Amino acid sequence: MAYWIEYFASLNPNQSMAWRTPLALQLVFIFFIGIGINFFPESPRWLMKMGRYEEARDILQATRPGDIEPEARQIIQTVQYEMKVSSANQYLVMIFPKDEYTRKLRWRVFLAVWLQIMQQLVGIGVVTVYAVDLFSTAGFNENLSKLLAGFNNISYMFSVFFAVITLDRYGRRREYLQTPFLQKR
Repeated sequence: MAYWIEYFASLNPNQSMAWRTPLALQLVFIFFIGIGINFFPESPRWLMKMGRYEEARDILQATRPGDIEPEARQIIQTVQYEMKVSSANQYLVMIFPKDEYTRKLRWRVFLAVWLQIMQQLVGIGVVTVYAVDLFSTAGFNENLSKLLAGFNNISYMFSVFFAVITLDRYGRRREYLQTPFLQKR
């Protein structure tokens, strides 16, 4: 959506409005979120972590039908457990583990970090950012290059739908292991 707002704003002959329009539209959403967030209730989990149990129960009661006590007890138990092992939830402790719990966390941290690094290294971010320049270099005029870049972004959206369907059906591990071999063909 953001790309298409920028595209249509760039069609405006007044070039100062071409960059001001997308910026102003962002401010509209920020304004509504900034005002609306003051009316959101606090998280029951956070309230219980701060020791404000009655407020947490009131919010649970307002957002759920029926008896909320089993859920409230479960949240309290979880918060107490997390407070007990909270020293393990620091990056240095996760990287240099001192016990079995943090050894398991180290693997998860490395996996999460390396997945993010590899995502950046595959180059799709470069294609997305410089798509207009790439299409212009390929010989398309400026307007068509912008349109093609927009449709490229839309194709990403549909690719995510495909990934969600296949990952839930077949599992992530198998898909991750098959992808490199399928891309070579």
